[in-house]
Amino acid sequence: MLKRLGSILLSSLLGLTTFVMSGCGGDSGGGGTTGPAAGSSFAGAGISFNPTVNFTSGNNLTYLNTEAGSPFPAAATATNGTYTYTPNANYSAGTLTLTVDGITPAIVLEIGNFTQTGGNVTGFAIRYNGLSYPATVTGSIPAYQAPSGGGGGLGAGQTNATDIPSSMRGTYQLTYFQEESNASAPADGATTTFTINARTLVFNGRTLSNPVFYQGNQYEWLFKDGGITYAASISPGGGLNEINIYPPVGTAGFYGQYREAVAVTLTSGKLGSGTFTGKVSSIYPANATAYAVDDTKTFTFGAATLDFDGVTYAFVDSNEFTANYSATVGVDTYIVRVGINTAGSGSYITYFNVERPASTSYFFKVVP
Repeated sequence: MLKRLGSILLSSLLGLTTFVMSGCGGDSGGGGTTGPAAGSSFAGAGISFNPTVNFTSGNNLTYLNTEAGSPFPAAATATNGTYTYTPNANYSAGTLTLTVDGITPAIVLEIGNFTQTGGNVTGFAIRYNGLSYPATVTGSIPAYQAPSGGGGGLGAGQTNATDIPSSMRGTYQLTYFQEESNASAPADGATTTFTINARTLVFNGRTLSNPVFYQGNQYEWLFKDGGITYAASISPGGGLNEINIYPPVGTAGFYGQYREAVAVTLTSGKLGSGTFTGKVSSIYPANATAYAVDDTKTFTFGAATLDFDGVTYAFVDSNEFTANYSATVGVDTYIVRVGINTAGSGSYITYFNVERPASTSYFFKVVP
C-alpha cells in the first residue's frame, strides 16, 4: 500500500526522481545496475507500487488499484490490458507503458534505480506525473546481462540471436533423455517445467537470458549456463521441437535432450490400455491436407490395437525405437509408428507418426 509521505521520505523520493529523470529518455542513461532488456522480460512476473500489475502471456497484463486517494488510475477489479517497454541504450532505465481497458490516456511510467538479486530485477523506482514511487517485484524479471569477454562478448562463430518466435513461446513439461553422462547435465528421466519467452529460458527457479546462434544456425537458440548449454530448437511447423543439452558453445559433444513425453508400460513391445493426446507439429509434404499443424487428436490403445480418428489399427511389430500399428482403409494401408524412448528405468511415448497413402506423413508430438 502507498502511504502518505512525510517530509523525510518525500525528500528521499525526490532524490529518486532526479535519478530516474537523468536515467530515462536519452541514450546516455543513468548508469549502474541494469534493468530488463525488453518487454518480454516482464512475462509471468508482477509489480506492486500502489496498483498491482501482473504481466501474463505475450504483452498482456491485468491492472488492479483499489487504494483510496491513489495518484494512479483506479480499477476496482483486475482489468485487462497490454504493455510495452523501451529501455535506454545501456538498460539502466526505460519507459513502461500500460494500456488498460477503460483507462485513458495510457499510464506511462519512467522506471530506473533497479535492484537485482541473482540476475533478476527485484525492485525499482517509478516516476509518474513528476513524482517517484518505489515498486516491488514478484516472480522473475531477468535483468539485461552484458556479454562477457572480448570480441563483443561472443565466442568464435557466435552471434546474438533474434527473439524466439511467438509460436515457440510458452510453458512446457519436458522429460530428459540422456545420451552422454555428465555431472553438470540433468539426471536421466528428470522431468522439468520450462517457460520460453522471447529472450529467456525459465526453469527450476532460474532464468537464462540473451541466447546466441552458433555458426549461422538460426534453428536453435543457445542459452549458456556455465559448463552446459540449453538449446531450444524450432520444429518444422514452427513450435518447440526439443531442448538439446550440449557442452559450452563451440565445444564438441551432446549430452541429451528434453522432450515432451508420457511414461508407459510395454508388454512384448506393445502398449497397454490407455488414451494419449497428440498434437501435429509437422507435415510432409507441406501441402498435405488430412491434418493441420496444431490439430489435436487422441490415440487409444488396447491389448494389441490402436484406435485413432475412427480407424482401428492392429499391432504389427516393435523395435528399440517404435511400436508399429497398421490398418487397411479401402485399398490403402495406413500406418502409425509410436515413438518409444527409455530414460532411467522407464519407457516413454514421445511421438506418433501417422503415415497415409500418397507418401504423406503427419508427425504428432505427445502432449504430457
